Amino acid sequence: MIPPPTLGWSIRSKTRHFTYYKAVCESFGTRFGIDPWEICPLFSDCTDIDFIAKKGIDAIIEKSHLLLKAIQVKYDEYDIKHKPFVMIKTDAGTYGMAIMSLNSPEDLNHLNRKQRTNMSVRKGGHPVNHVIIQEGVYTFETVGLNQLVAEPVLYMIGQYVVGGFYRVHQSRDINENLNSPGMHFEKLSFSQTCINPDNQLKTHPLQNHFYVYSVIARLGHLATCYERDKV
Repeated sequence: MIPPPTLGWSIRSKTRHFTYYKAVCESFGTRFGIDPWEICPLFSDCTDIDFIAKKGIDAIIEKSHLLLKAIQVKYDEYDIKHKPFVMIKTDAGTYGMAIMSLNSPEDLNHLNRKQRTNMSVRKGGHPVNHVIIQEGVYTFETVGLNQLVAEPVLYMIGQYVVGGFYRVHQSRDINENLNSPGMHFEKLSFSQTCINPDNQLKTHPLQNHFYVYSVIARLGHLATCYERDKV
């Protein structure tokens, strides 16, 4: 099967994937003279976690503080006025389960029973004992007449970006997880194939916007190929 079943998020480690993605972005940044941070969020991880028993929470808080300090350094460097935040996610699994946004790591000490239960299991009822702590990225993309918060999702066949959609949530803010009940999807139509940027910025004003998406998608795909071959 292509892609192989072992690349499903129920099996893969997000921490491992982003370790490969970080290496790809660092190489890309060196080649083209950009700061890898602009295309790769900072991250850390914690193992031996049990949210119900409150085991490992102190370690998550400590690592979250360190990550927020590192993010603030980059925000100061680029004169970004927003407040840094982190996303705590199960290291395996998807469907928006076992994920939360934090501005203050100490909030983890005050999770109620329902919140701890939501963070303790991922899809299929599998327990969460490993989390990735990832730099939160504000979602400034909006779509529609009501300017709802939206994030792009791209599809690829081989190395080619072939299209995608926007994940939209009318009840979520720019620093929240959009992959949750109540979301819907909007068509993302490329004005061109996004293989090349429009250096003239005249004929297709959205072309470079979508071109950036395609570059990120291909970098992520390359990282996945390294992950597949080496793991």
